Parts: sequence; C-alpha cells; structure tokens
Amino acid sequence: MEDLGPAAYILGIEICQDRIVKTLTLSQMTYVKNLLDEYQMMDCKPVSTPMVPNSRLQEASEEEKHAFKELKINYQQAIGKISYVQVSTRGDLSFTMSQLSQFLENPGIKHWQAFKHLLRYLKSTISLALTLGGNSLSLQTFSDTDYANCKDTRKSITCYMMMIGNSCINWKSKNHSMISTSSCEAKYKAQFEGGKDLIWTALLLQDLRMNVNYPL
Repeated sequence: MEDLGPAAYILGIEICQDRIVKTLTLSQMTYVKNLLDEYQMMDCKPVSTPMVPNSRLQEASEEEKHAFKELKINYQQAIGKISYVQVSTRGDLSFTMSQLSQFLENPGIKHWQAFKHLLRYLKSTISLALTLGGNSLSLQTFSDTDYANCKDTRKSITCYMMMIGNSCINWKSKNHSMISTSSCEAKYKAQFEGGKDLIWTALLLQDLRMNVNYPL
C-alpha cells in the first residue's frame, strides 16, 4: 500500500484542503467542462438563472415529443449526468433538476430547451464550488415552497437546505405527494420535511459526540 498524500481528485470531484482555516472545497469544474463539450455548449451564451424566470414545465404534446425524438438524444442519460453535479456539489440546481426529471419517460422539445438553458447557467457559474468546514457548528435549515407549481397536477414543490455553520451539507427539492389547498398549507409541509432531516442530523451529530445547540 502506498500513501499518495491528501486526496485531490475523486469521481469527477476536485478537492482542495485548507488546513489553516479548516475548510474543504469541492469543485466539479472539469466535469462540467466535459459536459458542456459533450453537448456542444462550450461556446454558448451564459445566463444568470438555471431556468427561464417564471417559466413552468408541463407534459409535452405529441408534436413536441415527436420533435424531440427527431433529435435522437438520450434525455435520461443527459439528466443523469447533471444530476451527479446537483447531488454532489451544486444544490442551486436542485429545483431545475426536480422539474426536468419529471419528464424522463416522454420528454418534449421544450424540456430539452430547458436542459440547454441549464447548461448555459452552468457555463456562467462553472467556478462555483462547495466549501465545508470552519469553526462554527450551529445547525439550521431553511425551507420554502412553490405553491401549485405543476400545471398538470397542481401539486406544490418543497425546497430546503441545511447548514452547519456556513457549510451547506444537505439540500432537496421535491414534489408534494398530495395537493395543498393553500400556500400556508404548502409552507407547513415544506417546514415539516426540512424539520425531519434537521432532527435526524442533530441526533447523528450527537451520536458522533459533537455539540448541538438547542433549540434548532
């Protein structure tokens, strides 16, 4: 067995350690560059948002499905490749990915256009990285909801992120399983989902003999 020193790259993730400030920075810049090159978007015009503002995706019409099939593109594979970035280091992609992933079985041309818009956003934010560590261990969760987001089902979407100090350690965007009758109800559901993960994480940290400040 040979000691190769501190880890610098693993599974498409670049690792940078700063022992002075006690942080670990994770980046997927090279992975994203390869992704842009694969889909011929390296020279695309960057955009500042992962989706077109105020846009809502819905089930594709037969004409839109046919137009996409003419492109002969593996939509499921494309979504899977960006999903790896989203779950590893880029929580800011969560909402868009939750939208695009709803149409894996029958994607349409508008879904592909939304995917390419996301690639343009990745081009403009390619240097963003996830930094973990520091001295603070305060645990907190932020949640929000998009009421009746889905045009097809009128279901809302829950989004939340969990922080330890200044480090984002968990994030999620998911559709509600039931239709909410008001924005207030939808927000309570979002708080409930985020709260469950918050309590679980607090108990895990206690098992690891780390101090957790209450109330959360």
